Amino acid sequence: MLIAIEARGVCSADAVDVQRENPGRVPGHEVVGRIDAIGSSAPAICKIGQRVGVGASPGGHCNECVQCRQGRFQICLNQTVEGATCDGGHAEMMIARATGLVAVPDELASKEAAPILCAGISTFDALKKRSREAEAETSLQFLVLVAWSIWSFNTLSAWVSKLWRWVGAPKLRTMLWRLARTST
Repeated sequence: MLIAIEARGVCSADAVDVQRENPGRVPGHEVVGRIDAIGSSAPAICKIGQRVGVGASPGGHCNECVQCRQGRFQICLNQTVEGATCDGGHAEMMIARATGLVAVPDELASKEAAPILCAGISTFDALKKRSREAEAETSLQFLVLVAWSIWSFNTLSAWVSKLWRWVGAPKLRTMLWRLARTST
């Protein structure tokens, strides 16, 4: 897929990618854009103009190696890592595998979506796994705890605002108060 970049986030891993022995490599794995061109092997669900995100590694599985043929896509032998093993999204355009893309809803601005494609995906994955084992309230507290641990100075207000709208002011206030009490 050829992606026309609309917004990109900056992750500390980008600095590591730049310092590696890849002097010509373009960093960036928190990217939101629109599909500009589609390859011949792309699934029919992908459409020109569709808003998509490219998140943290892996950058999509190959569907061809032994691991993929066994349905173990997370350990694909040929996964790409945007910014490390292939060019990332700190450019006007980038190439990405269809299996490494996520749909981005129109209600979410590109500049808000891009930074959560790394830490946000990690948080969601942890929440999803945790929610299978615990009640919704415990999972929500776990989300607040994980989100609290990954905030940076430039995204703190955005995360709080989103949680505030999602959870509701009284419930979020109570959870943060409980969290503060247990951490002292």
